[in-house]
Amino acid sequence: MAQAIPTSIRKQHNWLRALGEWSDAMCRREQSAKALLDWAVCAMGNHTGSTADGTLDQASTIADYAAFHIRSFNRRWSYQRAFRAALEWHEELARASNEKAYFLTHKMGWDDVIDYGGLPGSVTIEGYEMVALQTGAALHAEGVDMHHCVASYAGNVIRGFSRIFSVRKDGQRVATFEISKSGFLLASGEFLQLPASKGPLYKLVQLKGPYNAEVSNEIEKAIHAFISGLNETSRAVG
Repeated sequence: MAQAIPTSIRKQHNWLRALGEWSDAMCRREQSAKALLDWAVCAMGNHTGSTADGTLDQASTIADYAAFHIRSFNRRWSYQRAFRAALEWHEELARASNEKAYFLTHKMGWDDVIDYGGLPGSVTIEGYEMVALQTGAALHAEGVDMHHCVASYAGNVIRGFSRIFSVRKDGQRVATFEISKSGFLLASGEFLQLPASKGPLYKLVQLKGPYNAEVSNEIEKAIHAFISGLNETSRAVG
């Protein structure tokens, strides 16, 4: 740890100030000034030693993130990598706050269940589990884990225009897809549903993998089998 101490007086001053901010933040959140202090000493020392100005202005931001993720924090991260993770976390919190506010405009809570009618909450087809995303929290978690903007379609889900499912394999998210009933969205905001006799009741609107990537043929095949099953059940009931 002694090797992490900056050589110049100015950089030492910045380093000590940043460590003070770190300890203060950890005291507030973890009741211990020593929490992850060994990582902070080395990471901050290495960072200030490798940059021209030795700036460590983000210390409190990283400390907030580290305190909240105290058990999962990656001690191998550099100071700059930890800062990126902290920024992503704060952006996620901001998005969640905005999405919660959006749900409130529809008089719905973050964990209120959206009625998907007769659609299954979960079903497994060819080894892939299709899980209905029926709350704001579930839609947000899907978007965060899959790194796409599925939560932005919450309005259509709340109004019943679309239904969104998560595809999982061995408990891991591998794809997200949206389905809707066949019909037309009128200018008035009403949805004109086509009779089942005119074609399939449900259709695939979009399908995305992690980071909006394309999915394998195997996953796509399982999803189409799921939708076909929904349509066959709807026709039998109708």
